[in-house]
Amino acid sequence: MKKKLTYIVATALFAGVLITGCGKDAGKTTDVTEQAEQTEDKSDKADYKNYESADGWSVKYNSNLIEVNESNEMVSFVYSGESAGTNMVEVSYIKDKQPKEVLSEQLAETGNDEAMGNITEGYLGIGEDVWCYRADTSVDTEGTGINESFIVAEYNGGVLYFHRTGHNSGNDEIDMAVSDTMAEIIDSLELKDFQGQKEFSYIPGKYKLSADAKNSAFDTIALNDNHTGTMVGKDGSVNIMWHSAKLVETESGKEYEYSVEGSNLYVSLNGEFVEFVKGDAAKTEDKKTEEKKDKKEKSDDKAKEEKTEEENTEATSSDNTSTGNTYAAATLAPDDKVEAFAQSVIDTVKAKDWSKLADMMKYPATINGSSVDSKDAFMALINEKGASEVFVSSVSGLTSKDIFANGQGIAIGNGDVWFVDDGFTGLDQIGDPDFKIITLNGIIAESFRRTVMAAMIL
Repeated sequence: MKKKLTYIVATALFAGVLITGCGKDAGKTTDVTEQAEQTEDKSDKADYKNYESADGWSVKYNSNLIEVNESNEMVSFVYSGESAGTNMVEVSYIKDKQPKEVLSEQLAETGNDEAMGNITEGYLGIGEDVWCYRADTSVDTEGTGINESFIVAEYNGGVLYFHRTGHNSGNDEIDMAVSDTMAEIIDSLELKDFQGQKEFSYIPGKYKLSADAKNSAFDTIALNDNHTGTMVGKDGSVNIMWHSAKLVETESGKEYEYSVEGSNLYVSLNGEFVEFVKGDAAKTEDKKTEEKKDKKEKSDDKAKEEKTEEENTEATSSDNTSTGNTYAAATLAPDDKVEAFAQSVIDTVKAKDWSKLADMMKYPATINGSSVDSKDAFMALINEKGASEVFVSSVSGLTSKDIFANGQGIAIGNGDVWFVDDGFTGLDQIGDPDFKIITLNGIIAESFRRTVMAAMIL
């Protein structure tokens, strides 16, 4: 396949340093009988020729204004008309290296610290399948007017490298003539047998928000082969361009750092990295989530049956009803005190104040079916594994009336939280009620993933 490309900002792509590499055959120059429409009315004396590189790329140039110089490492197109200084584009093809590697080497070799800190990304051509990296220096307005650009793009197992050297004279007529002539070269760039770029082949795909993820405004992210994409959430969709390490909203320019590891996409949202899962991996995770949901629903149904049974038992006790002691199976404390403690637990979970919740426990306590001996052990566990958003959401939606009692103690919701009255002996009350949490079911996330991508990217 022969690919025709037009550079987005052609007038800024020129060149200037030697590249060390293996020797190669010289390119071939031929006359061009057809000229682009935009060049026909510029000069009746234009003599266009075609330069074909042995590496598969080719360009057209006006031989009346451009001199072509070749070496084993590169070919340079030098402007020979009136100008303030040297204006030229040097093009090289470097095998068996990556674009960023080549760009870093060239900037280091030329000592362009300014350009090193001004690297951008974008399409090399309007075909939307050649992605490039670019670094620029600013125009020296106080001296010679020199300015440079460095551009690299992956091409058939190697790197196509452009280095522009330009000099601004301050005369718009002269500078525009130079710019137009050099732009014609880049506008005519063609790539022969273009095989596509492999640098980012692992990134494109449709990613779905992980079941364990939180704090995300987006549910799915689609990244296309041509570096476009869409982020979709409950508030609608946003079109993006994806770079090597950033997702950029096309309209607002808002940026999100990201990285891909295997089937997982990590995107920085609201100050933390959120996990999205790709394709078939997302389907597997969905299946596991459904299984967990079914398991919880069965557990909830069982708890509801037990609650109904207890309520029926309590309803038969006229003594308990008359004294306002609905929870006599577990405490002789009046209802208002029992419900006040239950509300305190609900509020603490809703606020995610795990230290306060730990102080409300009786140890050893049962956490997700396992025994925890102390507050320190509980805090270490929840800091390491994280709290389940399902648990927090479930408990936060309850009220102090959503409780029941039996011989095990007092349950909040469907058994999400159990607490007891340490002052209750089963027959009488010793001192004031002393409520303590003894069980938390489902508070620890069963599968909690925490990424360290922020440290890797920064």
